[in-house]
Amino acid sequence: MDKELLRFYPTDEAPLDNNFPRWMPDDGIYGPFIPTSLYRVKLALKLADCKPGDIVADLGCGDGRFCAAAIILFDASFAVGIDSDATVIRIAETIVDQLSVNKLVNLNPQKISFVTGDICDINIGGIARDPSITILVAFLFPEFSFDFRDLLLAHFNRGCKIVAITFDLANIPELTLIDNCDRMGENGIW
Repeated sequence: MDKELLRFYPTDEAPLDNNFPRWMPDDGIYGPFIPTSLYRVKLALKLADCKPGDIVADLGCGDGRFCAAAIILFDASFAVGIDSDATVIRIAETIVDQLSVNKLVNLNPQKISFVTGDICDINIGGIARDPSITILVAFLFPEFSFDFRDLLLAHFNRGCKIVAITFDLANIPELTLIDNCDRMGENGIW
């Protein structure tokens, strides 16, 4: 299964901590697309105990690898990816189409949806605020986590598991860490 995913996500690498790119205003509303390695994607979903019945939302989904992995590797019921960059959304949709058409994996394309838009936009934000979401993935630069504080807390307070990649969301003290992660985070996952 992993080999099939690697065919469609060939940039299976993440920047080194000491080489992390800085966000520039031209990079999009909340930052540039920075791929997360498939190893970290799987580990993050495992730490969140992703399983059949889960509904996964990925804020800033990039090429859709969290959504695809949730469905293919963990049999989640549904996954939605939201990104402000239409180009990466087209890439995500193309990859899911290729995985489905080539029947390389057991993938029902009806179980994955991608949306282009600003999560703060009420029309797009309504999707991100769906109370049926059980796992929420966020790769948010610290300076933007305050913009999403109310959204994250609403999900957290009703029992949704929030997975933070690279940035620990420590500036939202009402959030608590998942029991199986230490304070330093495992592989940059909180």
